[in-house]
Amino acid sequence: MATAGVVPEQIDYVLRAHLHADHCSWNTRLVEGRWVPTFANARYVILVWAAAGLLVYVLVQFGSELAASLDPPQRSKWAPLALGATLGIAGLYQFTSLKHICLSHCRSPFAFVAQYWRDGRAGALEMRLRHGVYCFGCCWALFAVLVAAGVMSVAWMLLLTLVVFVEKLQPHGRRFESALGIALVGLGIVVSLGATEMPWMSG
Repeated sequence: MATAGVVPEQIDYVLRAHLHADHCSWNTRLVEGRWVPTFANARYVILVWAAAGLLVYVLVQFGSELAASLDPPQRSKWAPLALGATLGIAGLYQFTSLKHICLSHCRSPFAFVAQYWRDGRAGALEMRLRHGVYCFGCCWALFAVLVAAGVMSVAWMLLLTLVVFVEKLQPHGRRFESALGIALVGLGIVVSLGATEMPWMSG
C-alpha cells in the first residue's frame, strides 16, 4: 500500500473470501498493547463461506425436520448411516486431484497472489472469489463432517480445526492427506456398522 501511496485509513472495503486465520489475521494489529482494526474505516464483506453457510443452514433445517418426522428407532437406525456416509465421502475426497489442487492453492496465499494478481477493485473481487473457491474446495468435506456430527460438538470442532491446521501447514502434505482419507473411510465404516457411537464426540 505504501508503494501505491495508500494509507490504511483510506481503505473503505475489505473483501474476505473466508476467515481462515492464516488469511485474515492481519485484519487487526497490536498498538500499545491493544488490538485495533488495521483498516478502521472499512466495511468487511465475506463472500464464499457466507454463501456456503447459508446453504448449510438450509440443509440443517431440512435435516432437522426430517429427523423430527422419524420415530426414535428410525432415527437410531439412520443417524449412524448418515454420519458414516459423510465420513466416507470426506475420506474418499482426500484422494481426489481436486482436493490436492485446492489445498495447494490454499497453503500459500502469497504464491496465489503472485500467480493470479489482478489490478483494480474488479480484479481484487476476482482474486478473492477465486481464492475463496479454492479454500472451499479444500475444506468443504471436513466441514460436512462437522455438520453431520453436530455443529455444537466442541470435540469435533477442536479435532477438525487441528486437522485443517496440520493439513495446511505440515510439510508432507500428500502423505497426511492419504492417511487422513484412510482414517475417515475406516471411521465411516465403523460408525455405519454401529460398532461405535463415539460418545466422546457427542457434545
